[in-house]
Amino acid sequence: MCLDQVRFLLDCCLLFTAAEVEKSPRSDSPDSQTTRSPTLKKAVILIDLDQAAHLIKLIDKPIPNVEVHLFAGPTYPDQKITYANFHRTERRITDASDYELAFFAFKKLFEKGFVDKIVYIYSCDRALDNVCQLLQENGVESVMLSRVSLLQTVLERYTE
Repeated sequence: MCLDQVRFLLDCCLLFTAAEVEKSPRSDSPDSQTTRSPTLKKAVILIDLDQAAHLIKLIDKPIPNVEVHLFAGPTYPDQKITYANFHRTERRITDASDYELAFFAFKKLFEKGFVDKIVYIYSCDRALDNVCQLLQENGVESVMLSRVSLLQTVLERYTE
């Protein structure tokens, strides 16, 4: 088994366990044995459209309990982009959409906007692994997605 296959399997395992809330006793129930069924946490999906414009068609309709933000450079002027940066930053993150996604994530973290949600970050070049790691270090559940199939799986789980 090659390294890419192992990484893919690990991504799948993380994906299927991260979004589910564990069964736990309900605090408002007199019977401590009562458990609530697992439910999906509200999700925030941050999508880096660099080399991934085809993903726009996956999110053409609103999805309940999912907040989607798209990040792109100047090549997507007609799309509903959360942030579009028309200038590349010098000697920092070389891709404009990577920079804008990271800035948005850190701003929301500072505002405590991600604390009760799970954050999925999609970037085909895995340039945003550090953003995912920083969110985790600050108590925010986050998952890095680098394959379209994983993003599709997340979207399907929330549309069921």
